[in-house]
Amino acid sequence: MAPKPGDASSGLANMAFASANDLRPPLLLLPLHSKYFFLLQNPFPTQYLYNGIYELGIMKAKYDKPCVVIPCLNEQRYISTVLDDLSAQTVKPTWVFVADAGSKDGTVGEIRKRQKRLNVEVVQGGLPAKGRNAGARACPKDSIIFFLDADVSIDKKFIETAIREMKARGLEAATCPNIPFYRAGEKGYKNALIRFCDRLIYVTHNFSLRASRLFRFPLATGTCIIATRAVFDKINGFDEKVKAFEDSDFVYSAFKAGKYGVLRNVRVLVSTRRFDKKGRFIFPLKIIFYGFFLRMSKSQSQMEYFDD
Repeated sequence: MAPKPGDASSGLANMAFASANDLRPPLLLLPLHSKYFFLLQNPFPTQYLYNGIYELGIMKAKYDKPCVVIPCLNEQRYISTVLDDLSAQTVKPTWVFVADAGSKDGTVGEIRKRQKRLNVEVVQGGLPAKGRNAGARACPKDSIIFFLDADVSIDKKFIETAIREMKARGLEAATCPNIPFYRAGEKGYKNALIRFCDRLIYVTHNFSLRASRLFRFPLATGTCIIATRAVFDKINGFDEKVKAFEDSDFVYSAFKAGKYGVLRNVRVLVSTRRFDKKGRFIFPLKIIFYGFFLRMSKSQSQMEYFDD
């Protein structure tokens, strides 16, 4: 029987499953339940402190309207998951803008199917930076913008918890840890060794998010970046001239313009399809190399983002 969205039995982080065979959470060689994974990633349960501060009104809200921006190209297979997750949020987004770069499959149709239960609109996209900018500029001035990829999945309390933590910490921009997950037919769906390798890759990735911030050279990926509209306007959004790692360039600019941090109480589940296509060794090394040393290089195109 297919698990229900939001049911704890449906998998890691209360994922919204389309069907029993559609998505699969990552597994180590030993069973790892969501509560143990939470302790592994975040040994200090600060969420309760943040929620208490939020409820008491100690932190004054600078933003009230959560909006979501998703750049995409030919994401018919994937985008339904994140849109369904957004429609199930305890704090629903005011607007969801999908910046479509000219999809030839049924992506736009999947979006329109959900317009009755989710305030979602399609805007003209392009490369990722252009698409994110187009969506963000359509958001209200007092909004907080969640930039998500089309192939991610989020917990039903993701937006609520993220906003609470950002307000409690006084953050104006943020990212969050990533966890791999799989769909039927992907290499890690039935292969425990691949899932174990992917977990190691993402533990390293999540560590680098925090370490790079400490070294005042923050890194982030487009799977999840959160920023207030005020900070977005202050740094003029994503630099569309940057050919590689415009996401890290954006958070670096946001870091210099306002208070930036890595969230402790939310995480985003990400597809490993790029690893399947580009390799689990070369592709992560390439990300690290370009992210640290050649972020402003014009030798790599953002089109790789859509080359899946």
